[in-house]
Amino acid sequence: MSCVRKVFDEMTKRSQVSWTALICGYARKGDMDSARELFDKSPKKDSAAYNGLVEEGKMWFKAMGEFGLTPKTEHYGCMVDLLGKAGCLEEAEK
Repeated sequence: MSCVRKVFDEMTKRSQVSWTALICGYARKGDMDSARELFDKSPKKDSAAYNGLVEEGKMWFKAMGEFGLTPKTEHYGCMVDLLGKAGCLEEAEK
């Protein structure tokens, strides 16, 4: 993670994707303190920022079957997260 963090720190422009990737990296490694610290520092975006990603996320989720992949708990969790952040709470609940 130290190499990843170095690259992140040297980025001149950080997107929501780069923030999310680093936060998730720390979380997956069990370093919740670093993940939470970064989350608190990340630029706050309103739910509209995710709306363009929802349709793409749905498309890739549905396409998993075409690649011979069966969605696992982690995949459903990602969809719930994406839909929730986009304000699609009823769809996320389903």
